Amino acid sequence: MILLALMGACEPGGVVTEDSKETESPSHRSQDDASPTSLRPGADSDTRDAANVSASPRKDAPSSSTKRFTIVATGDILTHSTVYEKALENGGNHYDFTPMFRKVRPLLSAADIAICHLETPLSPDNQSLSSFPTFNVPHQLANAIGNAGYDYCSTASNHSYDRGAQGVMATLDVLDKAGVRHNGTARRSGAAGRPELIEVNGVEVGFLSYTYGLNGSELPADESWLVDVIDTQAISREARAARRAGANFVVVSLHWGLEYQVAPSADQRTLAGRLLRTNAIDLILGHHAHVVQPIGRVGQDYVVYGMGNFLADQSIACCAEDTRHGVIVKIEVQGKSNDLQAERVTYTPTWVPHGNYVITPVASALEDPSTPGDKRTALRQSWKQTTTAIRSLGAGKFGVRAEGSP
Repeated sequence: MILLALMGACEPGGVVTEDSKETESPSHRSQDDASPTSLRPGADSDTRDAANVSASPRKDAPSSSTKRFTIVATGDILTHSTVYEKALENGGNHYDFTPMFRKVRPLLSAADIAICHLETPLSPDNQSLSSFPTFNVPHQLANAIGNAGYDYCSTASNHSYDRGAQGVMATLDVLDKAGVRHNGTARRSGAAGRPELIEVNGVEVGFLSYTYGLNGSELPADESWLVDVIDTQAISREARAARRAGANFVVVSLHWGLEYQVAPSADQRTLAGRLLRTNAIDLILGHHAHVVQPIGRVGQDYVVYGMGNFLADQSIACCAEDTRHGVIVKIEVQGKSNDLQAERVTYTPTWVPHGNYVITPVASALEDPSTPGDKRTALRQSWKQTTTAIRSLGAGKFGVRAEGSP
């Protein structure tokens, strides 16, 4: 496994890791650990019995009816101390993150499946809260995520192991209590690498999540299953296991890339190509760079290289203003149940102001006559930078469009 490291002054581990050859870096998980979990209301993602993967449909199997569903996905939820201190101010004697999501809730809740990327551990009791460089954030964030309309969160990131094994397990417990599904970290070996399957509009959608690494931390040899780490062979194998278990559409979230760099690295592009050409993966969603990166395609399949920060407060003293920019990506999927394709991709640029940290759709804020002039300048700049980044690999040529206009 090749590691390319670029340490950020504000957020450590600006690293991308990919296998240079498909035959290298065998997975730390066995193929038996790749059994999926079918996610329906009330299902426990770590305790439900594994599905039988021996006899199930292939991606190209015939089907008689056309299916449709929508996915929306967002960037990093990276909760710095200034953000959770504002949440405490919101709630008085408890942490209330809900107001920060109020402007985007209609967009998230309208989708058939809404996907978040939770980058930090959640504290079960709000003791020993901490921010950069080792995060531990209030558990009320999980309720706000659920109330905002999210159905699922990818949890594999460079901060997943900030609080060790107990932090991994506590985070999953808190998400379960909030009714938010998850993948990328696990409580036990048998759940490692197991795809999440969510049923929507008569089809099964599979989800997987991986990170380049853990900011230099090493997982214990006997607990290597705690966090799913990028490995080309393992990802391909686990995506195929999801197919055999009945997944009609497979989404892979990757915590990858180089921090604060808009252009995807050569390693990102290489890995995206390898994974999407397996015919087992339909969509890649990227995180970690903290700035918006392009949307590209491999064949007819989309790769969203990076969606920026959705909720964060990286200091301007260390990081670019660009880290306040994010994007909500909407993917409209349709086709026969075993030959589904992302037919249309649109995006909504977002911006997070310092102070109240209310995630703000840029176009709607600019259309609002009450938006003050000084804020309009920042919003117009955010729109320009986000749309330029998204289109930088030619996304406009294959129909990717922004929702609204400044």
